[in-house]
Amino acid sequence: MKKSGTVTVRLDKLRQIKTFLGVVSKPVTFADCLQLAADLYLHRFRDRILDLTYSCPENFVKHNPATGKDELFWTGTRRFPRAAELPSPQSSGEDWALSYLHAVTNLYAFMFGVPQIHNLDDFRQLYGSTPLQTKEWQPPSKPVNVDDKADADADDTSEEDISNLAALEAELRAFDSASVAARPVAADFEKDDDTNFHIDFITAASNMRAGNYHIKQATRFKCKMIAGRITPALATTTAMITGVMLNELYKFLLGVPPNTQFQSNINLATSTFNYFEVLPPKKTVSGFDEEEQDDVVAVPEGWNTWNTLAVNAVGLTVKQFVDSIPAANHGVVAQKLYWEGKDDKGKAKALYIYKRTPLPIDDKAWFAAAQDRLLLDVVTEVAGPLAGEYVRLHGSFETPDGDTAVIPPLYARIA
Repeated sequence: MKKSGTVTVRLDKLRQIKTFLGVVSKPVTFADCLQLAADLYLHRFRDRILDLTYSCPENFVKHNPATGKDELFWTGTRRFPRAAELPSPQSSGEDWALSYLHAVTNLYAFMFGVPQIHNLDDFRQLYGSTPLQTKEWQPPSKPVNVDDKADADADDTSEEDISNLAALEAELRAFDSASVAARPVAADFEKDDDTNFHIDFITAASNMRAGNYHIKQATRFKCKMIAGRITPALATTTAMITGVMLNELYKFLLGVPPNTQFQSNINLATSTFNYFEVLPPKKTVSGFDEEEQDDVVAVPEGWNTWNTLAVNAVGLTVKQFVDSIPAANHGVVAQKLYWEGKDDKGKAKALYIYKRTPLPIDDKAWFAAAQDRLLLDVVTEVAGPLAGEYVRLHGSFETPDGDTAVIPPLYARIA
């Protein structure tokens, strides 16, 4: 083993190796993997935290050489940590402690060729029925060094530590590797395999440490992005796709024939670039609508995302505008019209400007008065100052036969 770090750090690593060798000296079971996971959990999230809080209590005062004053240690960005105990088998599925044990146990199982348990409920049951050998925390023999790095590197180890380290190194060197019954297998990190527990481990371990120090926890997706360094990949892919799309946009602006425009399928991993004819836009057809949960009639039949319905509203009142919609789109009648946008705080809001039959809870007097006001004035009242020649309006509509109608996006021309 490379002699790096302080005596204390090297002792800690060698003790973990000794524990590990004790496990592999016999055939490994899933229960052994669980025991290793529990030991690692307690070491990382309980014992080391308790060592720190024992050495530096919440009211711990430390001399600051920069100011020459004694100052509280746990202040500012330093947060007094809390230790974590092993979770209950009945813990929630969102409990990061149980998730950590689940992931680490299965990582050890993969390492030793032991069948894994992917289902969390099955793991919870085994965890609750397995007698784990856990040690009570003991106060450290000497305080944890919390000095700056320059001071932390100083050799403040005791003769006992040096003696223990030498004895442990000699014991490990004498270990007979032929006695190993379970040969561990290394695992290559793969972020895109959701069954290998790699991202699950990173997420649970990160959130456990964040929980120790009262830091906001992160989602699995965010941890996956950070661990996989997806941001540079996104930037590269986005730049490439932007270039491909702009190339097609230039064709459109230059008025080239539609059959020269293409869609793309690009695989950066294999450097393959495929281009194919543009698929037709999705058409809206009459039938059962999942959003409306009702049968609807498309007016006109087969309209697509390239279609819009523009109705002149310049100089028209709300009533005149509503009455002009049937002539603009196959007799369709507006039942409700509303403007949809955002308020001053950026929150979405929707305000009705017309209802053919206002509800009892509505301000019927306001709707009645709005009928004879200019549409532009009513919309400006609810939406604020408008820019541009058109304003998008939403609503519900019916066919002349009284069926629910779905129409292309409705735009009122206001200038």
